[in-house]
Amino acid sequence: MGGELSGGGARTLNWRLLQRLLGELADKIRVSGFKPDIVVGLGKRGWVFARLLSDRLGVSDLITLHADSAIDVGRILPFKLRDRRILIALDVEEAAEALEGILKNLGDSGVSEVRTATLLLPRTSKVTVDYHHSMGESAIYPWELHRHRGV
Repeated sequence: MGGELSGGGARTLNWRLLQRLLGELADKIRVSGFKPDIVVGLGKRGWVFARLLSDRLGVSDLITLHADSAIDVGRILPFKLRDRRILIALDVEEAAEALEGILKNLGDSGVSEVRTATLLLPRTSKVTVDYHHSMGESAIYPWELHRHRGV
């Protein structure tokens, strides 16, 4: 899969590998026929992923939310969610606990469809995600400078 392994079994992804994985993931979403109107980036690690994926998909409406299990979807109501297709982009290592709550809250807001995407889904994950690449170990993304240095 590329990238290099760092201490603790985490794989450090470089930008080239990241761009390839993003392209493949965007292709999976397009092939499925799902066309999101809004991308929601969930959690710190999901924010950059959501931004990059929304560019790949040509989606201009992008919302970012903190990975808190008590997410208030009312914060994003100005985007008029009713009858819109939502793609939640998250990092499951960081935001898995928040996912169930946001799915319920979005369902209650009248969206037409919600799907989920994560760049890398650990093989041991118990979270169901619609679009993903599988990976055995955790990942360190290029934008996580503090994790690169082991801080």
